[in-house]
Amino acid sequence: MFSRTTDKSIFYNKETGLLLGIFFVLRILSAILINRPIIQAVIVFAIIMIFGAVYFKSQDWAWYLVLAELFLGGDGHMFEFFGLSIRSALIMFFLFLWIVHAIADQIHRKRAILPRPLLYIFIPFTFFVILAIAIGIHNGNSPLLIIQNIVPFLFFLTIIPMYHTFKDTRGQEFLIRLFIVFILGNALLSVGTFIWYSSGLGMLQDGYYHWFRDIAGGKITNLGAGFFRIVLPEHLLLIPAILLISSLIMRKEHHNLHWRVLLFSLLIILALDISRTFILALLIGLLVLKYTHEWKKWLAVSAEVLFVFVAIFTLVSFMASGGQTIGWNVFGTRFESIVQPSKEISADTRATLLTPIITEIEIHPWFGSGFGSVVTFLNPLTNQYVTTPQFDWGYLQLWVELGIFGLISFLAISIVAIYRLMYHIQSLSDYHDFYVGLLAGVVAFLVMTVTMPALFHVFGTFFLVFVLTIAHKPITTFDKVLTLLYRVFNKNKLSS
Repeated sequence: MFSRTTDKSIFYNKETGLLLGIFFVLRILSAILINRPIIQAVIVFAIIMIFGAVYFKSQDWAWYLVLAELFLGGDGHMFEFFGLSIRSALIMFFLFLWIVHAIADQIHRKRAILPRPLLYIFIPFTFFVILAIAIGIHNGNSPLLIIQNIVPFLFFLTIIPMYHTFKDTRGQEFLIRLFIVFILGNALLSVGTFIWYSSGLGMLQDGYYHWFRDIAGGKITNLGAGFFRIVLPEHLLLIPAILLISSLIMRKEHHNLHWRVLLFSLLIILALDISRTFILALLIGLLVLKYTHEWKKWLAVSAEVLFVFVAIFTLVSFMASGGQTIGWNVFGTRFESIVQPSKEISADTRATLLTPIITEIEIHPWFGSGFGSVVTFLNPLTNQYVTTPQFDWGYLQLWVELGIFGLISFLAISIVAIYRLMYHIQSLSDYHDFYVGLLAGVVAFLVMTVTMPALFHVFGTFFLVFVLTIAHKPITTFDKVLTLLYRVFNKNKLSS
């Protein structure tokens, strides 16, 4: 298939090690400075100044820095400027500079133009987002909650720089390294956190626990028998990543072993997260991967993914419990709670939220109650009324905030992404795997959004923007993508 050799691999580069080092240094500094808001503010201010200088030197590399923070910075709250997260600051500052630059410079203005199909889906959705802001303010909703609701949707605006950047090989390689470091870094972080608590070295409510919960936005839950569930917001990209790599492996050819190392790392994270929603999304996503893939190869890789996942969970449970259990009772309890929510606290809470959410929808069904909306429910654990902006039902939350028309306009974005991916898949005579993997990822996100705000979290909007960008590029772009995929681990770039 390949014959001519040229460049070195993308992964084997000192930049990969540097990015992995930054991944952990950010978390160490964040933990050290957790009670030092002044120092954090100085750091954020310095980064913004550096970012501004980089922007005026290269707009593309300023955008790459935004993505670097997204992949390396966890939930985006490692450092804050008096309550404003570094991620929000970077995104808003970048968009501000981009818009001003487009207004002032005619050449740059051309780079702010999107294909008409993208404009047709984003113009109505933007209208409903602005309307949700106005309604939220009119209803007297919390300004802080309104801002928090807006930030993920701001990332949709980054489709403009996303569409017009990554034309140079250097930037494409940088994004691939970020993706690999994101996987390896999160696998090491999850395993390290699990060992810390499972071994008894750490205790829940210690300093690391509070940093993990309050700054990293994660959860550490003791499920018994030495097994601690490790959850982080960035795990939202976990299932799409598993499906994409699985799709690439399903192609009938010899694959570099490192692809399976990445897949194994992702399955470790999933085994420690043990989310019902993620597992369901994975199962449905694997079914989508059958599209264009040969039966035997699809079945073999799908079985491999599920077997390795169960094997990792079983082995970890066995070791953590000192040989007392293989942990399958955890599977039973968590999935039984889908039918009987009262058997598990989080499932019971989610079920309890349904009635007040539906009541809220009935009050303003068409245009919603605006951003910053909250719901009040009777907590089944404390038997006290609680008011929260956390709805735990993704599509219902969008209905409450944007109304039914806003919800439909949001779903239209995903439908267009699916349609464009299928168009590319049908247009290619071979090598469908990359696009099929992205298609399964979009479907998985749609499944996850049923019980969590997956698609309108920053990681969800980033994935959707990335897919829309790829899906609206000319089909000839795939030739470059194919070459990059081959060069990820192989030491030489080969061409037919």
